[in-house]
Amino acid sequence: MTIELGLCRQAFTQTKRPDQLPSTAAEDLLEIIMRRYERASTLITSNRPVDEWGKLLGDTAAVSAMLDRLLHHAHVLKCGPRSWRTKLQSDLQS
Repeated sequence: MTIELGLCRQAFTQTKRPDQLPSTAAEDLLEIIMRRYERASTLITSNRPVDEWGKLLGDTAAVSAMLDRLLHHAHVLKCGPRSWRTKLQSDLQS
């Protein structure tokens, strides 16, 4: 697991700008998912819809393969468009 986290950290911290992912981001993430597939639990959170992952990571084929493995035994929790942070703040103010 330490190696996988190191690969992920290395892949996503070598960008020149914080809003730009490296060109190998999809392949690096796919490699991590494939190593963990049916061996360990994996939790991924995102503020982007799954439909946008191919465009965001720049490799729709790698994203499709990654999603196949992720969703094979998955439990998907969709929280909705409203942020829990803003919901809790508005509830506290009420």
